[in-house]
Amino acid sequence: KGKESTVKNALTEFTLTRLAKRLMNEGIDAHLQKAAGLIREGESAEAAKLQSGMIGAMLAAEFRLLRGAEREALAKAKGQLLSQQSRLETLRLEMAGLDAKTFRERSAELAGAQAALHRKLQLLLMPAVPARRTRLFDDVLPAPPPVADLLVAADDAMTKAASHIEAGERDAAGKAQQKAQAAFASLADIAQNRIAIMTKPVRAERQIFSAIESERRLDFFVGRQLSLHEKTGDAATAGAASAYLAEQEAYLADAVEAFQSLLTDRIKMAVVPSEHSQALPARIAEAVQSMRKAVSLLKDNKPREAGAYQKAAIAALTGAQELLAEHGSYAVVRMGMEAMTQSAEAPSPYVREIEEEQRDMLALTRKTLPDDMPGLAIPQKNLIHAVDALLDALDPVAHLIEASDTQMLFAKEDMDSAGIALAEKDGVEALDAQEYIVESLEDLRGKVEPLVPQFRYVLEIVRALHEQAPEGILVRETQRRLRESASVAPVDAAALGKEQGALKVRAEACEKVINAIMGPGYLVGSVAHMAEAEARLKGGDPGAAAQAMAQAEEALKDDAGMLRTMMQRLLRLMIDPSWAGYVPSKQVVLAREVLNMTAQQKRVYREGNAANPGAVKEDEPTLREFVNACGPFIERAKRHKNPVRKGQKPTDPVPPANLHLKLVDAKGHLDNAATGAKASDHANSLASQKDASESLRYFICEYAFKFAVVPGPLGEDETPTDVFNEPEDVMALFTRSVLLGKRKDGKSEWKVLGKRDRAALNENFARELPLEYRAILKDYYERLAK
Repeated sequence: KGKESTVKNALTEFTLTRLAKRLMNEGIDAHLQKAAGLIREGESAEAAKLQSGMIGAMLAAEFRLLRGAEREALAKAKGQLLSQQSRLETLRLEMAGLDAKTFRERSAELAGAQAALHRKLQLLLMPAVPARRTRLFDDVLPAPPPVADLLVAADDAMTKAASHIEAGERDAAGKAQQKAQAAFASLADIAQNRIAIMTKPVRAERQIFSAIESERRLDFFVGRQLSLHEKTGDAATAGAASAYLAEQEAYLADAVEAFQSLLTDRIKMAVVPSEHSQALPARIAEAVQSMRKAVSLLKDNKPREAGAYQKAAIAALTGAQELLAEHGSYAVVRMGMEAMTQSAEAPSPYVREIEEEQRDMLALTRKTLPDDMPGLAIPQKNLIHAVDALLDALDPVAHLIEASDTQMLFAKEDMDSAGIALAEKDGVEALDAQEYIVESLEDLRGKVEPLVPQFRYVLEIVRALHEQAPEGILVRETQRRLRESASVAPVDAAALGKEQGALKVRAEACEKVINAIMGPGYLVGSVAHMAEAEARLKGGDPGAAAQAMAQAEEALKDDAGMLRTMMQRLLRLMIDPSWAGYVPSKQVVLAREVLNMTAQQKRVYREGNAANPGAVKEDEPTLREFVNACGPFIERAKRHKNPVRKGQKPTDPVPPANLHLKLVDAKGHLDNAATGAKASDHANSLASQKDASESLRYFICEYAFKFAVVPGPLGEDETPTDVFNEPEDVMALFTRSVLLGKRKDGKSEWKVLGKRDRAALNENFARELPLEYRAILKDYYERLAK
C-alpha cells in the first residue's frame, strides 16, 4: 500500500489488491465478527456454516494467487478422505464383529470413536471443484461436481451413525456408516479427477520427454539390428559359421524386451490407462519374437534363414518408430490448441478487473478533495504497470483483436496523464483522463471476452478428433496383423473372417464419430475394403482377402493423414504466422467471423437445453440475429473458390465450389429454431438449433481444411512489382508487441533520442496530444487498421 509496483510483479500485486477488496466488499469482516458472536452464545453449528462460506471464499482467493495451492489442498483433502473412509470401515467391521451384549457395553466408547471421526470431517478443507470443460457433443453445460452436497450427506450420515450407536441400533448405524463411506469415496474420486486435470500439462511434458527417450532407444536398436543383419548377410554369402553372432543377437533381444516391458508397465501405471497405448509395445514384442527366432537359427549356423527374421525385426522396430511419431504428432497439435486456449483465457479476467479498478479509481477521484489527490497517484501508476504486464498476455491473441495495440496505447497514456494530474492536484484533468481510460478498457474488454468461447469451441473439435486418432491407429495395426495372418498358410479363414468382421464394425463406429465431428466426405472408404476382405474370407479366398486388407491399410493411413491435417489447420485457423506483412485470406477472415457466431449459437443451445421449456421464447430475438448474420456470410462464401492443389492445373471454366451451402442449411435451421422459439415450441426449437450447430461446425471444418494453410513469407524476388514498397514499414505501428517496443529479435530498445522506432514516436506523440484530440486520433487509427 502506498508503494509503486514494477512491471514484473504488477499483475501479482494487482490481483492481490483486487482479491482483498472483493473479500472486504463481500463482508468477510462482518461475517467473522458474527461467527465470533455465535460461538460465544454457544451456536457453534451456525457459526460453522458462516465459517465454511468464508473459508471457501478465502481458498478461492488463495488458489487464484498462488500456483499449486489448489492442487496441494486437493491432495491433502483426498488423503484425509481416504483415511476417514478406512477408519470408518475399521470401526464398522469392529462393531459388526461384536455380540449384542458387548456392543451395548461398549456403545459409549464406540459412539466416542464415531464422534471423533465426525470432528475430523468437520475440520476437513475440501475446496469447491469447478465444472469440467465442455465436450463437443455436450447438449448442456457441465455442472460442477456436487462437493457441497456430498459433504452435507457425509456429515448427516456421521451424525446419524453416532445417534444409532448410542441407541444400541447397530444395523442402522452400520448403514449410516456405509453412506458416509460412499460419500467419502465420491469426494476422493472428485479430488483425484481434478488433480489429474490440473497436472495434465505436466504429464504431457513428461510424455514428450519419455517419447524422445523412446525414440532414441528405438533408433539405437534399429541401428544395432541393421549392423547384425549386415554381418549375418556376410556370413551367408561366404558360407561361414554364424554361431558367434547368436550371443550378440540374444543380448539385443534382451535389451529390446526389457524396453518393451518398461513401456508396458508405464501404460499400466498411467493415470488414465488406455488400450490404444498397447499398439506400441505390441509392435516391439513382434520384433522380440523375430529376434528370438534369429538367435536359434544363428546358433545352428543358418545365417540365411536368420537374416529373414532379422529383417522382420527391423521392420517391426521401424514400425514402432512410426507409431511413436504418429501418436506424438496428434498430441503436439492438441497440446498446441490447449496452450492457445489458455493464452486466450488468461488476459480476459485481468482486462475486466483492470477496468473495474479504474472505475473504482474514477469514483474515488470524484469524492477526493484536491489536497488529498496525490495519495491516489501511486495506485493510478500501479495500474499503468498492470497494463504493461497485460500486453504480454494479450500478445498471443492480439491478431484477433481489432486495433488492440492502439487501444492499450491510449489507455496506458491516459493512465499516465491521470497519474500526473493527481500528483499535481488537477482534478479536472485527472477525471477527464480516467473517463477516457474506462472507455478504452470497456471497448477492449468487449473484443477480448468473445475470443474465449471461440478458442474453447475449436478446442472441443480438436479434442474430439484427437480422441478418435488412437482408435484409427489401433484399427490399422489390427488390420495389419490380420493381413499377415491371412498371408501365411495354413489360414483358418472362418476364424479370421470373424475377427475381420469385428474389426470392420469397430472401424465403422470410428468413421461414424469422425463424420459426426467434421462432416461426411473426408474419409476414403477403408470400411469398404474391410468389408470386401471379410467377404473374401467367408468365401474361402484368403489371398484375395489379404489384398483387400492391404488396400484397407492404405486407406486407413490416408484417413490418419487427413485427420492430422484437419487438426493442424483448425489450430492454424486461430493463429497467424509471426513474420511481418502476413494478411489472412478472405476465406480465413470469413471462417473466423462465422466461428464467433457459432460459439455464441452453441452457448444459446446448451443454455436452452438446461433452461425451463417455457423460457425458450426469450431466445427468439437472439436466434433472429443469427439468421440475419448468415445472409452476408452466405453472399461472401458464394464468391470463394476451391483452392487449387499444388501441381494441379486449374480448370476452365472453374466449377462452382458451393462453399456456401452449409451456411444456407444453417440459416434454414436457425430460422426454424427462431419460429419454434416464438411459438414456445421448446423441443422443435432445440432440435433445429442442434442441426444448425452441426451445419456451422461442418462449414468451419471445411474452410479450415481448405484455406487455413499458412504460406511462407515472400522473398524479395517474389514481391509483386506493381506494389509500392516503402524503405520502412509504415504499418509496423500496428503489429503485435509494438507497445512494448519489442524488435523482431525479441530485444527491447527505447532509445528515443538515438535510433527512434515508430512505437516510441507514436507513444510520445500521443502523450503530447490534448485529450480531446486524442479521441480523434484513436478513431483514425481504428479506421486505418480496418
